[in-house]
Amino acid sequence: MRPFSGGSQYGAWIGANCDRCAKGAQRHGPDALPDCEIELALGEAYFDDGNITDAIAARMGDGAGRYCWKCAELTVEE
Repeated sequence: MRPFSGGSQYGAWIGANCDRCAKGAQRHGPDALPDCEIELALGEAYFDDGNITDAIAARMGDGAGRYCWKCAELTVEE
């Protein structure tokens, strides 16, 4: 399934979730892979056909009808 309508929605979701998350790749350096399977799958989909598995989509949380939503696994360090 395709969770995003295009690259700008992908970027908004990554910015609101992965870039803030303790498991995000940005926490490990510019060339690091993420610790999170969701972020990794989304990155692979971005450079492929945009599709992810239903299992990864379920882990992202319910975004039905929303442009951007909170990831169900977002972990923000205080």
